[in-house]
Amino acid sequence: MQEATHTVSDREKLARLRSALAATGDVVYQWDLITDSVTWSGDASNSLGVTAAGVPSTGSELGALVIPEDVAARSNYLTRLHSGEKQFECEYRLNLPQQGECWVHDRASTEFGADGKPVRLLGILRFMDPDISRAGRRGHLANFDQLTGHFNRDRLREALDHALNVTKRYKVEGAYLVVGVDKLTIIN
Repeated sequence: MQEATHTVSDREKLARLRSALAATGDVVYQWDLITDSVTWSGDASNSLGVTAAGVPSTGSELGALVIPEDVAARSNYLTRLHSGEKQFECEYRLNLPQQGECWVHDRASTEFGADGKPVRLLGILRFMDPDISRAGRRGHLANFDQLTGHFNRDRLREALDHALNVTKRYKVEGAYLVVGVDKLTIIN
């Protein structure tokens, strides 16, 4: 007896993906970094609490929704794309017209042009439960600096102690480089 095979058309696959996206409440975006235009899939207007006309159509408009205290951390992650990082992932707060402050988890992959520069982000904005996002944020801030996204002083000491122990145990060499920038506060 032969088993019947069922092929799924591209249209059916797309419909399934849209249904799954609607069930999660997440929205998918494509951000063209060259033109700064953003296109959305999913119910972006409902998730962002705006009318269809109020959905951000540029990266600048989306960036304007970011809470001022979170702008530096988000910008730091975006800046890393220019050093060749293929993934973008961070949490930050948006100031939404109807809902007020809302935590989002932003995760995207980067497409690079022939010149090696990032040209597009394809990502998902996940709107987080306020209690879960606060706990995750506290855990993150316990180990990482909010401005730079790098280890904070305590976590750096732990990592250096671990590295020193590994070098002693396995009798290997290592190095730690510290760079100082004069008048860094002027740059910040």
